[in-house]
Amino acid sequence: MSASRAADVDVVTDSDGLVALEPGDVAGDRVYHTGTQGALKIDFTSSEGGQGVNVGSRYQIGYFGQYNWMPPQDKLPTPEYPGDPHHLPAFSVINQDSTAHVVRIQYEFDGDPGDSEVFMMGASRSAETVDSASNIPTQSTWLPGEIAFKDHGGGQPGDIRLEPGGRIGVSLFIDTRDGSVDDDLSGTLTVSAE
Repeated sequence: MSASRAADVDVVTDSDGLVALEPGDVAGDRVYHTGTQGALKIDFTSSEGGQGVNVGSRYQIGYFGQYNWMPPQDKLPTPEYPGDPHHLPAFSVINQDSTAHVVRIQYEFDGDPGDSEVFMMGASRSAETVDSASNIPTQSTWLPGEIAFKDHGGGQPGDIRLEPGGRIGVSLFIDTRDGSVDDDLSGTLTVSAE
């Protein structure tokens, strides 16, 4: 027996993938899609000569809101908006597939971050199970150098289930106040979906 079958497997940009990666509206020039390939990139360099973040400083992209783990004196100004990183993220992970996926987001340093830190915090909404009365987001936990999620019902840190149309909004915070100019915060952002 011999039979031919069609296969539809296009290679697309990050915004068009089954699991999409989309820069947030507040990300500006720091989080964007690159050229014709359309891959998401986090970039703290500038065509005007800027080469990175300042030593002894804090940079924040996105909203942390009521889940902010920073003490009040450390908080940077954020737009007045109810909620969490779901609303105003540095970037979002969106399930554009017709089936649910378990998503994990991690960040691994290329070099030695020294005493500088990168924090990512996120919140998710399922397109099918949002409680319109309470609008409760997924609670999130953080670890330096990686991101871990714990769902509102007590799921395992590191994984979050996204229904079709569901979204994770991720905000980014970089803190170099205890660091030095030798610290290297460059790394690899890995988004995996099962």
